[in-house]
Formats: sequence, structure tokens, C-alpha cells
Amino acid sequence: MKTLLSMPGELIYTEDGRWVVKNVNDGKYYDISGNLFVGNVSKITESDDPWDSDWIEYEGIKEPLISESVETIKWEIDDGFGKFGFKNKAGDFIIEPQYAYAHEFTCGLASVNLNRTWYKSEEGHSYYENHFGYINERGETVIPFAYDEAWPFNKFGVAVVENTGGRGYIIDTGGKKIPGTEKMDFGHHYGYSDRYFSFKYVDNDAEFYDEAPVGIYDTKEKRVLVEPSLDDFIEWDEDRIHVYGFVDNDREKGADNYLMNGKGERLFPWLYGKGFWGFDWPNESLIAIVAANRKHGLYTSKERFLLPIEYDIIREISNNIFACWNWSDKVISIIQVEDADC
Repeated sequence: MKTLLSMPGELIYTEDGRWVVKNVNDGKYYDISGNLFVGNVSKITESDDPWDSDWIEYEGIKEPLISESVETIKWEIDDGFGKFGFKNKAGDFIIEPQYAYAHEFTCGLASVNLNRTWYKSEEGHSYYENHFGYINERGETVIPFAYDEAWPFNKFGVAVVENTGGRGYIIDTGGKKIPGTEKMDFGHHYGYSDRYFSFKYVDNDAEFYDEAPVGIYDTKEKRVLVEPSLDDFIEWDEDRIHVYGFVDNDREKGADNYLMNGKGERLFPWLYGKGFWGFDWPNESLIAIVAANRKHGLYTSKERFLLPIEYDIIREISNNIFACWNWSDKVISIIQVEDADC
């Protein structure tokens, strides 16, 4: 391991796709090897292009379509209602505005809300029922408007739907209910690339509580990967899951965070019991650790620290090259980890 650069500065990603450091003392820019940098250093901003989305490549439509309302959105009871249709890149409506709400196309289908039916309760409160279903790129109904809520399909062809009253389950692209999911309340189901949904079992005779433990449902294999016993999890990719749990499933005993693969097996068991509460995972050999004091260190599969737990941020900016810094002294250090270190 060697230090390529260390100076008080700001880490910047350039327009041509390179990382540089602006030295706050002399105002000059340096590349990650510590050499003076001459070039365009304008910062990159996140794209606001609606066609720049992970689902657009896979949606199965020759000409991508984006939902848009021709009316001002009215926000009522946490939902936005307008008059939605679908435009192509040229700005022409391919499916005329006619829906109360419309999600984007995924797997060749779009979840749309045909309309709402308003009611009044016995107490005089207004409420409504939605009528969600799925259409194809020609605007034809493929899955009937039978749901109070219906979300887009993920890339494995699975979508979460809810009947009136909030009872949900998951369906495939043919509208077929996937067995065993009728008594599950699903979360984590908004990302097109997400394979794993969180879920809780909902009993008809029991009130639902937010603090109830969650499980992991594998939408690719259509099976329960982990029964409800977790506080939460983050899916990094199909074979890397960061799990937030509790020791012996007991909140009083404290947090028990760990890493899991797609088979439900714990990874790097030697990390547990050391007081860590979070992880990052740049590659198979290196792990950035977040300790209880919200500091990061760089830990290896050889069960040792390359960088101590003393940095506010550790970010991989290239293969085995890391930027490390603390907000207090603003010193940016660029560290290169070599294969022998891992």
C-alpha cells in the first residue's frame, strides 16, 4: 500500500471522467498521482434526462415512452393525480393522456390508474379507490384494472399489487398471482434492478406495526430467502446484501449488522462482534468499515486493517485506489492498495 497524494483539498470528478484534487492552499488542481493537472475541471452533475434510467434499456419497446401529465398535478392523500399519457423522445403522445396516474414501462408493461372512485365514510371523511391495471405500448389493457395500487415490474418480471384495503401480493407479467405471497406486506419494490423485496407477514387478526421484523423475498427464484427476523437490509447487487439485524433478534441486545450472499449465507464471519454497524464492499478482498463512532477504516479478507478507523469518508475512485478524508482537517489522501495487501 502506498500514498499517492495527501493535501488539504476538495475531491472533484471532471467532465472527461477523471478524479482530481483542488488544493485549498494554492488553488491548483492535481491528479490522483499528485501531478499538476491541466484541463477542464467542471463538476459533473446528475443527469435529469428522463430517458437515462436503468429500466429504459430493457423495457422491450423499440421507441422508449415516458409518462407525462397534461394537467397540473394535484397532490391529495399522498398521491399525484393528473391526466397522464405517454410521450416519445420527439415529444409526441403515443398513448393519449387519459389516466389519473401512470408509471413508466418496464418489461413492456406500464402500471396505470384508470380513474378514482370517491366515497364518504360514515364519519363524513372522503376517501377513494384507485383502479390500477397494466397496458402495453399500444395502450391495450393486458392486466385488468383490478387493483387499488400496482407498481412497475422489476427486471425479473415481478410486481407488487394491492387490493382495496391494502392487502397485497406479487404477480408475474401475465397477471398471475405468485403462490404464497398473499399474506405478505412488501417493501423495497420500487427499483427496476432490485431482486430482493423486504416483506412482513400480515395477519388478518393482528394490527400491523412498523417495528415488526422483515424478511427477504427472492423475486428471481420466487421464494423466501430469509424469514422475517431482520430490521432492514440494503441490496448492493444480486449476491451482496447488507443486513441490519439484532443480536438473537432482540432489540435490547443491540445491533447485529452483517453481509449476506444470494444464498442467505453470512459472509466474513470474523467481522461480527467487533462493534461495527455498517459496511461498504469495494471488492472481494477489501471492506470499508463504519464503526460505532461513524468513522471508516479499510479492512481486508486477511482479517486486518490497512487503514485504521479514523476517516469520515473512504471512497473507491479507481480499482484499489481510495480517497480518504476527514471533514475537520480537509486533508485528502489518495491511497493505492496493492494485491499483496489484500
